[in-house]
Amino acid sequence: MALSFCKTSKNSHIVAVTDEGGYLSLFNTRVQFPSSSTHLQNAEKAKVSEWVAHDNAIFDVCWIKEDTNILTASGDQSIKVWDAQGNQCVRALMGHTGSVKSICP
Repeated sequence: MALSFCKTSKNSHIVAVTDEGGYLSLFNTRVQFPSSSTHLQNAEKAKVSEWVAHDNAIFDVCWIKEDTNILTASGDQSIKVWDAQGNQCVRALMGHTGSVKSICP
């Protein structure tokens, strides 16, 4: 699992979270929850979007281009660039000979 907060002040409450299943999820950390709700209910309410980004675990994630794009590094031997608004892959960097463990923009 990896996570990264937006860096621009207007979106600094949005966090990108990845998992071992290849999912990339965006959460709004400003959402307030009633004390009677469960953690699972809270997570679903705060989730802005979620999609399958890779066919294997995602080891690193970071925001780029004024927080309009997201980079992901995966065990499927690729790095992908995502449009954060449309959840679409805008570029895939393939050809790595092993898992990509980290990215540094």
